[in-house]
Amino acid sequence: MEIIETAVLGGTFDPVHKGHLALAHDILERELAQEVMFVPSARPPHKSGQKITSSEDRLAMLELAIQDEEKFLISDYEIENNYRESYTIHTLTALKTAMPSRRFKLVIGMDNLEILHTWYKYADIIRDYPVITYGRPGVKKQFQFNLIERFAGRQVENLMRGIIDDGPQNNISSTEIRQGIATGKVNESLVIPQVMEYIKDKGLYNESN
Repeated sequence: MEIIETAVLGGTFDPVHKGHLALAHDILERELAQEVMFVPSARPPHKSGQKITSSEDRLAMLELAIQDEEKFLISDYEIENNYRESYTIHTLTALKTAMPSRRFKLVIGMDNLEILHTWYKYADIIRDYPVITYGRPGVKKQFQFNLIERFAGRQVENLMRGIIDDGPQNNISSTEIRQGIATGKVNESLVIPQVMEYIKDKGLYNESN
């Protein structure tokens, strides 16, 4: 059975933007994985209480964003299971069970690596799934000392191996896009055109919504 290396990129994708796609393309170009799986969150624990656009709309925007990308796919596992709060280890374990021909890797940003030691069953994540972390230039050397303080020796080795500090610098924020749409000052070039059209058609992120 051929094993397919699959990078899991989770998030609310509210909305999905060009920064997300640039990251996914970089993963493929570096041959860190053979495909990238976008996993929209139902309600991440760190965003409880925050208003999130409906699952249907976020899924629809993702589908529009990757419709021409044959190596990008979407899993609606968290949404379909209607988790009030979704934990990464549960999602990864379920994906591994459902798709045994795939070897899953977790993609996170440096902000999440800094708090990874607070995640539910974080040790299981590090042990069972390679973690790919994207950070700013030069951060790999700087951050090693922080990892030593928070993780065991083998965990530090595994996490350091996965840090990418020369990748695309994603300065695009979904929050800023939402705020820009609400105030009529959004930079539409940050959003995939068909996604922007969907947002306008649905009236998403308007101040009245």
